[in-house]
Amino acid sequence: MLTPRRIVLSAVLVGMMSVMGPQAQAQPGPGKAFPDEWFFDGAQRAATLKALEGKPAPALTIDSWIGSETSIKANRGKVIVVDFWATWCGPCMASVPHNIELVKENEAAGLVFIGVHDSNNGWDKAPAVVKEKGINYTVGVDKSGGASVKDYAVQFWPTYVAIDRSGIVRAAGLTPDRVGDVVKALLAEAAPEGPEVAEDFAADFYYGGAARPKQLKAMEGKVAPAFKGTAWIGTEPGASGLKGNVVVITFVSPSLTMSMAELDKMIPIEKELSTQGVMFVGVCDGRATGGWAKMEAHAKAKSIVSPIMQDKVESKPGEGGKPVEVDVTAAAFGVEHYPATVIVDRAGKVRASGVKAAKVKAVVEKLLAERVKDEPAAGDEKGK
Repeated sequence: MLTPRRIVLSAVLVGMMSVMGPQAQAQPGPGKAFPDEWFFDGAQRAATLKALEGKPAPALTIDSWIGSETSIKANRGKVIVVDFWATWCGPCMASVPHNIELVKENEAAGLVFIGVHDSNNGWDKAPAVVKEKGINYTVGVDKSGGASVKDYAVQFWPTYVAIDRSGIVRAAGLTPDRVGDVVKALLAEAAPEGPEVAEDFAADFYYGGAARPKQLKAMEGKVAPAFKGTAWIGTEPGASGLKGNVVVITFVSPSLTMSMAELDKMIPIEKELSTQGVMFVGVCDGRATGGWAKMEAHAKAKSIVSPIMQDKVESKPGEGGKPVEVDVTAAAFGVEHYPATVIVDRAGKVRASGVKAAKVKAVVEKLLAERVKDEPAAGDEKGK
């Protein structure tokens, strides 16, 4: 529950900002934390907001947009400010002109501003506010129930969150008069090169953490390769069966006990999520002698209902030209070691590779909440 005290405090600070202007203070160096006094409640600021800092910014979950649809991921390499606001919030409305000026002054340098409106009240007035005030940045309404508010631990309005060029949250809960200072500092930092850019999910979502195999990480953002197998347990899903679903693919080897245990961990997750547009598929190493028979016996013993494919094996030149057998589908997904779980979004793109079983549900729920561009949400409203 957002407290009136917080809103009043915000109003006081907005008033101070208009009278005093930005205070002269040394800018923190690259990568450094910002002073406590730049945040609501200073050193006693909300621990949940502070805990966001230094971590990849959560994806925004938006029901409808005014202006061009956007996302945190689409703007990596730029500095992003997310403003959690509402038309019913006086301090929020008082801060809008300052937001507009920040965009005018810094957009060319790489600033992106995103307004996320309260999902409970006031969105019906947002189109008129955008037009009347000349808001020059994209505004969206949070998903019903406040999914983005929960992900960003919002406790008061407005809540400003600044995200650096790497997609890392650097400041959460800034007072309105300090947003410009943080923007200036983050714009001065060098843009990261490819691999250093933050991923959709934190390192602890993956086996191996930040040191997970490069070939798995390299698959993320690419269209998922087709399945190429020689046999199926259960019904082969086919391309039409996968389209529009979040797909969880677990690569296993029957010769490895821990590999089969990973497949078993998917059983309760599948029972919970399969009716929500999620498909689970197993891919079995096709090289092991007698491996497919073991897989069939295991699937029957564990009452596994998800389809499982025996991977196609091909011979390819190895070191010194000596031929080696390769699992075709596993190789296409960058899988060299078992087990490995890869999750594909509803648009058919690989989004997370090498995911821990304990993190599968969290990844899937994030992907389910995302919009699919060719399937606009009912009542979607975009600015002209």
